[in-house]
Amino acid sequence: MLTRSAFLALSLSFSKLFESIHPQAAARETPPLLSSKSKNGNTDVLVLIQPAEQQYPFLSISESSVECPELFNNNNNDSEHACPERSNDNKNYSSEEDFYATQSRRIRLAVSGLLEQDPTMAGPLIRLAFHDATTWDSDANKSSATSLVVGGGGPNGSIQYELERIENRALSKPLKIVQTIQQKQQQQQHQNLKYNTKIKNTTYQTISLADTIALAGAAAVEYAGGPHIPLRMGRTDATGADPYFLRHSLEGKTKRSKVTSSMPSAALDSDGLRLYFGERLGLREEEWVALSGVHGLGRHVTLLGMPKSCFKNLTRTCLEEAPGSLPFVTSSVDRFSNEYFQYLLRWNKREINLGDAAFIPTDIALVVDAGLRKHVQRFARDEKRYERVFSRAYQTLTERTAITNTRY
Repeated sequence: MLTRSAFLALSLSFSKLFESIHPQAAARETPPLLSSKSKNGNTDVLVLIQPAEQQYPFLSISESSVECPELFNNNNNDSEHACPERSNDNKNYSSEEDFYATQSRRIRLAVSGLLEQDPTMAGPLIRLAFHDATTWDSDANKSSATSLVVGGGGPNGSIQYELERIENRALSKPLKIVQTIQQKQQQQQHQNLKYNTKIKNTTYQTISLADTIALAGAAAVEYAGGPHIPLRMGRTDATGADPYFLRHSLEGKTKRSKVTSSMPSAALDSDGLRLYFGERLGLREEEWVALSGVHGLGRHVTLLGMPKSCFKNLTRTCLEEAPGSLPFVTSSVDRFSNEYFQYLLRWNKREINLGDAAFIPTDIALVVDAGLRKHVQRFARDEKRYERVFSRAYQTLTERTAITNTRY
């Protein structure tokens, strides 16, 4: 629970973070803070109401602050005893189920609040979750049948130490957002512990960055029109970067099928994709084809409008601060759908128009290979099947380091 002064302090800190992400808005006059219900009517989320052209992120606080106005009264010197019976958040987290259920709900609502103001962040948040998870080291974890190996990779928040890798370009913005969400949840729980003397058990009082990243990706899928994906929780954060190069490279029949790193090369052929996603990550063929479908949601960097210096040296800064970007699939940008597969089939029949889609070699491999094309055809016909398989694949990919039996 937050006092008025604490609420304003957190609001200011969040505004400062937004200015660091969107410096062009820093010079604009900031209108007053107002509360608003989220899209689904839940009062868990207070957003910063701004003119439409100013896309300020949200500030997540608990419904206890909304339901218990005494907490915003600076004259109330006994705020730790105010409204305890009416606060759903001031509960004793005596079990992991209580804690993770509440944290999952808050984080998903927080992400929804953000995307309500900036839908273009859905793709980057999903990409962030993928890139945090694909560092899984199957060789290291196979050596331990009973527990996860320290440094064994996987969804563990190590992405925060890996932003300099070329595959992770443009992920600093979604990472900052997720880190702020995590920090707000930790601060909120600290306030609950401070103001509610009934809380004795503090075992479940922090949410890991790894859990927050996985939940944010799932929430982005749902906000963009995709399925609700419940997730197991309890991931532990890494303290450093996961290895980039594999312990043992995977060799295929061609040069383009060789897999040497924890991130897939955009030039992999169909055999290389099978080695990377199938043999290395243990995904079924239809599962990793389904994961590829999210390429239809989001944008790619274009060189249009870049300064001349970037043409001489295309740095990470050039890519992250590019003035323009274009959708991968124009008709479904910022929307989760099966149109990616439909456009792949149209490309294969040479029925696609210039500007309809921007595919990379790993996309094309899904339709030139007859074995993979059958999955593309199924997903193009049946969007519900695509959603089911995608959900299962997302869970498989992001739950490797989770420890709870229940999904939230």
